[in-house]
Amino acid sequence: MNKSRNWMVFWGWMDLLYMGIYATQNFVHGKIPIYSDVVDSIATSQSFGNTFPLVLTICGDIFYLTILTSGLLLIYRSRWGRYLSYVQIVPRLFFIIPSFFPLIYLFKWVGAFWITALVLVLGEALKVYSMARKDTIVSRLALP
Repeated sequence: MNKSRNWMVFWGWMDLLYMGIYATQNFVHGKIPIYSDVVDSIATSQSFGNTFPLVLTICGDIFYLTILTSGLLLIYRSRWGRYLSYVQIVPRLFFIIPSFFPLIYLFKWVGAFWITALVLVLGEALKVYSMARKDTIVSRLALP
C-alpha cells in the first residue's frame, strides 16, 4: 500500500474525530447537532430581520456533512474522498476548520490572526501534498 493511501486513512480519522467532538459538545450543551444550529439561526435571523445568519448556518451545516462524508470515504481509501477533501479546502479556510483538528485548540491560545491563518494554510497544504502523490492532477502541482 502506498503512503498516500495511509495518509488518506489518517485524514479520514481526523475528519471523523472532529465530527465526534462537534456532536459531543452539542450533546453536552443539550443540543442536537445541526438541527439546533438551524433553529438558533432562524431565531437570530428573525431578531435581525435578515436571512444572512440562516444562510451562513445552512452552508456551515452542509459543510459539516461533507466532512463526515469525506471522513468515511477517506477511511475506505476512496478516491472520491480525496477529491471531496480538495473541494473542502476553501470552506475549511473560510470557517477556520483545520484538517488536523487539534489545531483548533492552538488557535484559541494564539492571539494573532496572521499566525492562525498561516498555520491553517500550511496544514491544508500538507494535507493536499500527503494525499496527492498518486493523483495525476494535483501531483503535478505538489513538490516532488
